[in-house]
Amino acid sequence: MTRAWRTILALLALALVAMSPAHAQSTHIQPKLVAESAAPAPGRSTTLALTMAPEPTWHGYWANGGDAGFGLSVEWNAPEGVTIAPFRYPVPDALTLFGMMNHVYEHPYALLAEVQVDKSVAPGTDLTLSGIANWLACTDKVCVPEKAVISVALKAGDGRIASADRTRFDGWRALLPRRKVSAATATTSSSKRA
Repeated sequence: MTRAWRTILALLALALVAMSPAHAQSTHIQPKLVAESAAPAPGRSTTLALTMAPEPTWHGYWANGGDAGFGLSVEWNAPEGVTIAPFRYPVPDALTLFGMMNHVYEHPYALLAEVQVDKSVAPGTDLTLSGIANWLACTDKVCVPEKAVISVALKAGDGRIASADRTRFDGWRALLPRRKVSAATATTSSSKRA
């Protein structure tokens, strides 16, 4: 499928969603897709954040939701030359309901994904990303599968990141799980110096 057709289909999907009655779009967790740089540089990457804002008493799930839930999935519509990595999730909270352990977010949270722009993409190229996101929203009494069209306007550029955006994304990155350095690696490195 050509880039023009993909763009037309994405715009058509967004127009249909915009014209739908408000109650048809209602979700208990509001998603919003934002980019750290709206002008990612060809040959480099930028970070996307899918912010999720649960209504009071509602929660969303980590990638491994636990005994009862499931994480978010997105069916992306990406232009040629753009690759989107899987989302990275912040550390979740534990929630036990009816004897089942769940890994959840009962507060606003952001999922992060790297977007790679191929070096062959010409500066000024429209790189608008869109997709259909699916997730599970729950209270302690009911769970509802939810769906929304998400999108963010991007244009190939210089990769510049505003300081306010860098600060906001650095805050979200700080909430991601940290990798541990194993004792064997530390011992091996130390013993090589001796």
